[in-house]
Amino acid sequence: MNSRVFSVAVAGAMGMSMVAVAAEPTQRELLEKIEALEAKVQKLEAEQSKGPTAQEVDRTVANIVQDADRHSRLLVDYGAFSGGWRNGKFTIESADGNWVISPSILFQFRGVTTYRSDVATPVRNASGVVIGRDVSDDWQDGFEVRRLKFGLSGNAISPKITYEFIWSTERNGGLFRLEDAWARYKFNDNWSVRAGQFKEPLFHEQMVSAKTQLAADRSLMNEILASGETYVQGAALIYEKGPMNAVAAFHDGYNNRNSNFQDFPTNSFNFGATGRVEYSLLSDNFKGYNDFSAMGNTGQLLVLGAATSWSQSDRDLIYHTMDAQWENDMGWGAYGAFVGRYTRGVPTVGDSERYDWGFVAQVGYLITPKWEVFGRYDYVYFDSASLPAGTERQVHEITTGVNYFMHGQAAKFTLDIGYLPNGCPVNADGMGILANDGNDEIVLRGQFQLLL
Repeated sequence: MNSRVFSVAVAGAMGMSMVAVAAEPTQRELLEKIEALEAKVQKLEAEQSKGPTAQEVDRTVANIVQDADRHSRLLVDYGAFSGGWRNGKFTIESADGNWVISPSILFQFRGVTTYRSDVATPVRNASGVVIGRDVSDDWQDGFEVRRLKFGLSGNAISPKITYEFIWSTERNGGLFRLEDAWARYKFNDNWSVRAGQFKEPLFHEQMVSAKTQLAADRSLMNEILASGETYVQGAALIYEKGPMNAVAAFHDGYNNRNSNFQDFPTNSFNFGATGRVEYSLLSDNFKGYNDFSAMGNTGQLLVLGAATSWSQSDRDLIYHTMDAQWENDMGWGAYGAFVGRYTRGVPTVGDSERYDWGFVAQVGYLITPKWEVFGRYDYVYFDSASLPAGTERQVHEITTGVNYFMHGQAAKFTLDIGYLPNGCPVNADGMGILANDGNDEIVLRGQFQLLL
């Protein structure tokens, strides 16, 4: 019994030993497990290497911060170009200054009240036939967008090549039209040439922008004798040195714009030529000459100018003008001009000749940097051949008013009143003046100007 028990115990111990030996991995199995673990580690390291490095993360963060800083500033710099508010206007330009563009907007909103005494209006019967005249006083008042202009200016390719493009809307109907479209090349410090559509270099009052006049509008003398906006298409040679400016222009003829090359029916003249000379007596620069206000002056200005123009077709139109402008640093400014117009071969009068002339004198005083007062007198004398018999040939305009500069010329309010003791034989409704032969007329204008 004891020997049987012993045998069974020995056999059980041997079996357990064999099971334990069989459960332990072999050396080969251990090596295979180690190799599998190494492969997993290498795979994890490869996947981790595909993600951004610390340097890449730092570089990305720096770029984001730099881009946010660019957008948070008024002056933005994207490589070769920059943009911002400079010299009183918004400008985009290249780093080398060869490419510059400045957009602009001029907005003038005006209220006008016009009184005319003893206006004769036709009285018609039921059939529309005029059977008499009703003479009575007349009042006209209302609002209008006097001017709305959009412009682009700057230089292209080189600072030597400058340009300006301006479009405007008609105050009655809102039609869009081109005004200025020219490019100018500067050969050196003194000589340059300009080509395209531009204001004829003739009347200084007309060449001074509408946004820098003293009154709400230019003088009636300028409106009548200059016939409004004097744009021409052609080329001009310009000389500027020290105290003298001079320009000679060859073009399609007086007040001829937005037309093609044909003489008929688009152009009124075969050709035109204009010359103007300006001389500064008190300094070698013309600072302040492009406006009629003494605002911002740091010295004195005195410029004399003279010009003439000839436009030729089956009739001749010849202009001549002389003008003077003076300003000082105490707020005073004055301007005066004489204009003569000779016409030969007027189509509606045959071969008759006529000579119309006029002058303007104005003065302004800047009481404070915000307030400016002004007064103006202008006169026109019509030739007897220019108007029907019996029409009043002498036109007087007396204007006085005040400017309030909210932000210089960029935002200002103008209030003026004009008196015409003899009325006006022609319409100048752009100024608020209506035809009223021989009878007095009063025009009150209030205008807000915004310049962007």
